[in-house]
Amino acid sequence: MKLFDRFSKKRSSQSSQTLETSQTSKESHEKAPNSNRNPERDTFGLLLFAGVISAEVVAEAAGNVFGAGAVRSIDRSSPVAPALLLDLDHVEFWCSCMPMPQPKEVCDFTQIQGGLFSEQEREEILNHKSFLVLSQQGGSGTLEDKRRVCCLFTRLAGELMKREDAAGVYINGAGLMISRQVYLKYAAVLEQNLKDPEYFPAPLWIGIVHAYSKETPVITTMGLHQFGFPELCFSNPVSQWPEIHQRLYLMSIFQITGKELYKNMDTIEFTKGNLSVFKEQEGVLYIIGDN
Repeated sequence: MKLFDRFSKKRSSQSSQTLETSQTSKESHEKAPNSNRNPERDTFGLLLFAGVISAEVVAEAAGNVFGAGAVRSIDRSSPVAPALLLDLDHVEFWCSCMPMPQPKEVCDFTQIQGGLFSEQEREEILNHKSFLVLSQQGGSGTLEDKRRVCCLFTRLAGELMKREDAAGVYINGAGLMISRQVYLKYAAVLEQNLKDPEYFPAPLWIGIVHAYSKETPVITTMGLHQFGFPELCFSNPVSQWPEIHQRLYLMSIFQITGKELYKNMDTIEFTKGNLSVFKEQEGVLYIIGDN
């Protein structure tokens, strides 16, 4: 099953490999709040370009997606770095146009661990000439608010990534870099599923990293903390990495959309008869078992 097959208009029944939590866990999820933590209230990312992007370009893109009232004002007090106050579906965003590469002292893109890009796309990203800072401050007090803000961000960023000189998007909260083509792909899926409460563009907000923990191979998410959840981590997985990635994305979507809540000592069944257990340690929820 491809990652987003379940979001097609005609939905099929779940296969035996679909994530199944234990009955006890399901009942506790129905009674539990969406998260034991609060989502991060601020949301922002960087949009990278090969050329210099003007305030007018941003204003046009915002108007294309959100209508004529999407731009409240443009601040030109800085002659080289104008800023826009945006109204994206009645949510206030700021966008600053920076006519220079992202300073390495702030974030060195050569050191990024999580990313969706080819080697050629990586070079295009590293050679960007300007960037936009797109941010929303204080508007994500609940999980529902956070989902909405992230989707609004994605819609505007997706419109701006249609430009031929666009290079990619960097999500600070996940340390995640996404190439232009990958971003356009998942932004288009979001546009097709705007009214689907079970959909969220997880690959644009959640990174996946391969690492080692005390010589044990692990595959972990980076970015679930933005939504108030511990990161999910497969410890010493036996399944192939594409299947592990799919599970992590789907599990992230289930939590972000409020469908599931995974907790310490819960069990989960990926294939019939094989249970794995969640064990939380230092903000990470490890998934341990035959997975």
